[in-house]
Amino acid sequence: MLQRLALEIIGSAIFSLEMEEYEPRIRKLILSYTARLGRPSLLDFLMPVGIPSPYDLARHRFRRRWMALIEQIIADRRHRGSRNSHRDLFDLLEPGHPEDADLTGARRSPDQVTTLIVAGHETTASALFWALYLLAVTPVEQEALAAEAETVDPDPTAAADVVPQLIRNPGVRG
Repeated sequence: MLQRLALEIIGSAIFSLEMEEYEPRIRKLILSYTARLGRPSLLDFLMPVGIPSPYDLARHRFRRRWMALIEQIIADRRHRGSRNSHRDLFDLLEPGHPEDADLTGARRSPDQVTTLIVAGHETTASALFWALYLLAVTPVEQEALAAEAETVDPDPTAAADVVPQLIRNPGVRG
């Protein structure tokens, strides 16, 4: 559940897109890679570098499927454009900036998006899990957080304005 939420957050932050359409495929690919291909095998150590092992071939097939999915998401975002008046991270990754001279946008964006999705969703989901766990085992802090949250407007469009109001008084325990 938290990994799905993290993917939704990342999809919104990077692409201004709802990730419901892509989330099942992203999760399936990530889980299959980490369960089998992401771990080194004995052949990785025994085979000479120039000779691909069956795992190398499977990793290559995985990368083709993964990049096709990422490129589909990017094409969807380009087609839809940004739904919000604010710029998202994808706008910054697109070609046209002076620092893009070394790489074309067609190659740079999928690689960067891949890194952001894979690294971001796992770490965000883990952080959310531990935050919720710690709140669950400390009812006093849970109640204090709930009381603090009741003092602000929960409108998601005003989240940037609300966050500074949620920072607890430094003199309060926690």
